[in-house]
Amino acid sequence: MRGVSDPVLRAAKAYQPLAEAEWARLLVSYALGLDLAGYVEGLAANITSSWSGAEGLAQAFYLAGAEEALRLAQELWEGDVEASLYCLALAHAYTVAAEAWAKSGSDLLLGEVGERAGELVAEAGHTWSYASLILGEMELNSLRLRAAGVAYQLAKSALARGEALRALMHAVRGLSLAEAALDEAVIKAAGAVKAERLCNYARKLALRSLPRQPPALLLLLLKLGESSSDLPLKLLAYRYAYNAARAAPALPARKLGGGETAVSFSLEAWASWLAAVALAAFLALCALAAAPKRALNKG
Repeated sequence: MRGVSDPVLRAAKAYQPLAEAEWARLLVSYALGLDLAGYVEGLAANITSSWSGAEGLAQAFYLAGAEEALRLAQELWEGDVEASLYCLALAHAYTVAAEAWAKSGSDLLLGEVGERAGELVAEAGHTWSYASLILGEMELNSLRLRAAGVAYQLAKSALARGEALRALMHAVRGLSLAEAALDEAVIKAAGAVKAERLCNYARKLALRSLPRQPPALLLLLLKLGESSSDLPLKLLAYRYAYNAARAAPALPARKLGGGETAVSFSLEAWASWLAAVALAAFLALCALAAAPKRALNKG
């Protein structure tokens, strides 16, 4: 991303311009009356096929995000088309991110996660139910709580099918989203001072949960939290980092000079790769906007 010198932060935010470019393209397609059913079906098929070979922490995290965004897009379609299309664009960007992690060869492979998946799915369900009760009493509407419900339902379904990794990642995301929804309620009720304390607590919790040699995904999530000026987004990033760390096994550290820890995944290369994809999507958007309407309608 231009203007961002930190390679970790660049990698953490690399999918965002791709999602925004794809959203713009989808908005143009919708405005021109193009049928998006084939797009949705293709995206769903891509996500499903990608799960069959998924083994890594980051790949599964982004695949779960893509599946949740796709489901949320379908739920939002009748009430908010623009938000629904953004969820579709986000699902697309997450699938690209998952593919990049799969090709990197440096993702943390999780192995057997059946027991951990069952535990976190149960915790995600309890937390979502509790958050629903609290926010309901406060008469607060939260898109994050709705997304948490989507993630939990997908986690339950995956667990019932015996897809432990899929269930685990949906549980990680659903639990984090439900916790973030509760955080939003606290911020609304207690104000900015208590919100800063809550952020500090969530950050310390995430840092303490890190394995001695943290996987690259956890570094990305922590960097998102550190860099964000939006308190709810900062808290969500820390919640993601904490719960993703709980899903990852502790690894022995290979200490470098100054107590640093080695991370073999090329964050700079990953960010550059996604940025190139985003540019291609933007150029495609320009071509789409310049094309005659009748030619687009034939598609």
